[in-house]
Amino acid sequence: MLYQKYRPTTFENVVGNRQVVESLQELTRSKQRPHSYLFQGPRGCGKTTLARICARMFGATDIDIVEINAANETGVEGVRAVTEGAAMVPMFSKARVYIYDEAHKLSDGAQSALLKITEDCPEQAYFFFCTTDPQKLKATLRDRCASYTVQQLRSPELRQLIDRVAATENIKVDEEVSRMIADASQGSPRSALMILEQVAHIPDKAEVESFIQTVAVTEKTVLDVCKELVTVNPARWTNCHRYLQSMTLEDPESFRLAILKYLQKCLLGTTDYGKQDRYIQLITVFEHSLYNNGGAGLLAQIYRACLIDD
Repeated sequence: MLYQKYRPTTFENVVGNRQVVESLQELTRSKQRPHSYLFQGPRGCGKTTLARICARMFGATDIDIVEINAANETGVEGVRAVTEGAAMVPMFSKARVYIYDEAHKLSDGAQSALLKITEDCPEQAYFFFCTTDPQKLKATLRDRCASYTVQQLRSPELRQLIDRVAATENIKVDEEVSRMIADASQGSPRSALMILEQVAHIPDKAEVESFIQTVAVTEKTVLDVCKELVTVNPARWTNCHRYLQSMTLEDPESFRLAILKYLQKCLLGTTDYGKQDRYIQLITVFEHSLYNNGGAGLLAQIYRACLIDD
């Protein structure tokens, strides 16, 4: 898999998020650093990758880097085993690191069990909590962590990555296909390389473009909501509410960014001052991230957007 083959193993190889990367680089050089970290951001943007790089910079070898999928291990028993392991001095490394992926899926009991070890962490142990939904973590657990927000990559950054990997792998990708893949991946380097790998086996360019459009375009529900928001229709909220009832809204931040991308295209696609003003008002409604209020915050944003006068 290309996304695994080209997954960065050093800070120098990370594409995008330079401010976060530089901050972490400085941190790894310090002897006085936190032992618990919260990496928040949309799926596929590199949270776990950064945690792995930090783990190695802290002195942990692969045998002492423990990745835990919180979606599968939500209970207290798993945390007890982690707590016991964290107290032990690693045999082959300078540090032992625990990386919780999808940390927001930890049960209340598991989160409570982590409070003591993260407050009084052994010198050799470090914890990383990676999540798309940080507000589902207890405030007391979040407060024990140094927090970093990992952003989706911008289109030029994605295209740089796509073009570099395509050239290395001898995959023929012209400028238009590269742009389409970047748009389709919605800021995720993982998605970009997965799409690139799939189109590498499609010989006909028309079929390539058709495939990208199929996987690229935002989920139908997101698109339906976007269309409602820009339509002159007094039943906008009623229709949006109906569309949203079928969704779990597990990644509201990606939903918000998809809406903004749609509104951006609408704004750039018209010279009508009235429409431009309306699109700008809508963009303003969705300008704040949802890391603190999640799905409820997204619903509130959509509701407020539906109240904007035509």
